Amino acid sequence: MEKAIGIYDSGVGGLSVLRELTKQLPHHKFLYYADTAHMPYGERSQQEIITFSKQIIDFLSRQGAAMIVVACNTSSAIALPTLISRVSVPLLGMIEPAVSAAGDYKSLGLLATAATVASGAYAKAVARAGSVQKIYSVACPKLVPLVEKGIFHGPQVRSALTEYTAPLLALGVECIILGCTHYPFLKEELTEIAAGKAEILDPAREVAKRAALMAQSLFLPAEEGSVYYYTSGSAQGFKELAGKLLGTEPQSVSRVFLGGE
Repeated sequence: MEKAIGIYDSGVGGLSVLRELTKQLPHHKFLYYADTAHMPYGERSQQEIITFSKQIIDFLSRQGAAMIVVACNTSSAIALPTLISRVSVPLLGMIEPAVSAAGDYKSLGLLATAATVASGAYAKAVARAGSVQKIYSVACPKLVPLVEKGIFHGPQVRSALTEYTAPLLALGVECIILGCTHYPFLKEELTEIAAGKAEILDPAREVAKRAALMAQSLFLPAEEGSVYYYTSGSAQGFKELAGKLLGTEPQSVSRVFLGGE
């Protein structure tokens, strides 16, 4: 079976990472799984997130994934530490690369899901890096549903982003990390709100750099680039929204429900 790079997220957010991966690895095969039936992960229990993540990792492995990018900060924070030693393929999460990319800033803000914030995963990663950085976190429950509805601009988006960034900007943070892969699709509005006050960091580029090194070490074949899409929810709904986000509608999306409620 041809070796591929697997990617998964609770929904369409991971497409922001896929977009960067295909730029850096244009000749590789990718398998993308969107668990839209269980979205949003940020409001799920830890055990649910671990269970869903394990099911997806096993599925992508069976489809030929030789490595898997956990393109979901919530899963990276909660499931990755448990699963990394329990699965047969190497996993790459979002959090360590994000902290690495923000290494030049002394004061960090984090916008993330409630589950990611509650996990303290980013603060722990900063501590592991031996940094003197301070990091302040804000949970943003309104943002993922907006992106999943295809709402990227307008009063609803601006109101929610203003609400969530205000405490961080008041603290004078130098950089705001987008701690959920859905948030880069709101970056235009967010950049306007934070203009001149804080830099906005999307970790996707750093994640893609690390993925490229992993692919090289695993000797993954670089031939004709391709992406195969799977979703646990509506295939047509995912196809239409992915088209808006990527600029090109996926040719084929397969619905594969792996269980759970």
